[in-house]
Amino acid sequence: MAGEQPQEGVLVVLSVVGDAKDGAQARGYQTESDGSFVANASATIRALNRSMRWNLPTDGPKTLNGLIVEFLETIPEPGTTLKLADYMLEVLQTADNAIKTVRIRPPQATAP
Repeated sequence: MAGEQPQEGVLVVLSVVGDAKDGAQARGYQTESDGSFVANASATIRALNRSMRWNLPTDGPKTLNGLIVEFLETIPEPGTTLKLADYMLEVLQTADNAIKTVRIRPPQATAP
């Protein structure tokens, strides 16, 4: 039917299917070949801890961006590296007065 507008329900279904295809983005992180993880800095710390079985601090800011900014007390330049709770964090991208992406190197498991 030419000229008809798509129904809202159809748009919602298409949106959900599109999001399912972007699994790495939906999780908030992507695994790298060197064993590190590149994470969206807007990902919540609790979600990262839960999905990755990490122990990033959860007693303050709710997002990775907030955690880093609180720790450094400024918005860092890309390339800034810091160690926080035994995790090495490298700021990869910033924009619009916020951190966008971060490389995370979790602590190495020690053999018993």
